[in-house]
Amino acid sequence: MLTFAPLLPQDLIRIRPYLLQSNCRFCDYTPGALIMWRDFFCTQYAEYNDTLFLKVRYSGREAYARPLGGDLARSLPILLDFCANRSPVLLSPLCAEDVGILRGHGALIKDTCHRDLFDYLYNSSDLREFSGRKYHGQRNHVNRFVRENPNWQFHSSIEGMQDDVMQFLEHYFSKTPPKSAMAAEEHRKTREVFKADGHHGMLVGILTANDRIAAVSAGEIVGDTLFVHIEKGDVSIPGAYPMMVQSFARQYATDEVRYINREEDTGVEGLRKSKLSYHPVKLIEKFSAEIAVK
Repeated sequence: MLTFAPLLPQDLIRIRPYLLQSNCRFCDYTPGALIMWRDFFCTQYAEYNDTLFLKVRYSGREAYARPLGGDLARSLPILLDFCANRSPVLLSPLCAEDVGILRGHGALIKDTCHRDLFDYLYNSSDLREFSGRKYHGQRNHVNRFVRENPNWQFHSSIEGMQDDVMQFLEHYFSKTPPKSAMAAEEHRKTREVFKADGHHGMLVGILTANDRIAAVSAGEIVGDTLFVHIEKGDVSIPGAYPMMVQSFARQYATDEVRYINREEDTGVEGLRKSKLSYHPVKLIEKFSAEIAVK
């Protein structure tokens, strides 16, 4: 029987091995994303038969993630048994292959594809180099940034810069007040990540120009993919964002890192336009599914 417990930062060391086995490249199943959104989605976890089970709440409704670390066809009956008498059960997020398995199992009632939650996947070499005609806009912005800030630097540690980073974030948040509960939570957890010892296992980047912070970023590498969980820039400094995108990629997307996942746009028009402008090689589809439980 599954026994769920609230997910806490100290549980990362316990669940990380399961997450590193995932090959779907969903940002949702990375250690950093799970910890950042643990409170917003009331995330709980359980371990059983070398498999990780995750329970969350979406808009007040109980839901379950795809079991991780084991074969879905083998772990699904365990989850269905736990959810007996709770039909229908919501599973999310899922890839198209998962939906096919559910359909073959005979448990699927309906499935829904969520465009606003698609992850944007890029070739790491594209974001490191910005080469070719399609990236001429980004190159122009980067060249202007370098020209106007000849003493710019990229820092892979915030040691000695903690106060400056927090001041930068507070200034950024004051200029971009949250328009939703999710945005407010993202602000809170961004503060938490940069305050926490070890940043919850994430890699960080600080871009400075003329001795002030121009942008900050945080992410992690899972398998062959660099996931960018946080990116905040000062729009009053021309080129700060593309310069951070390129610098973060050059610092952390080594030869073993083939892709960079810059996460979803959540349906925000400006964010969608920005993510598309960097020319993703793939939009990773995400589905939810209603399954019947006897």
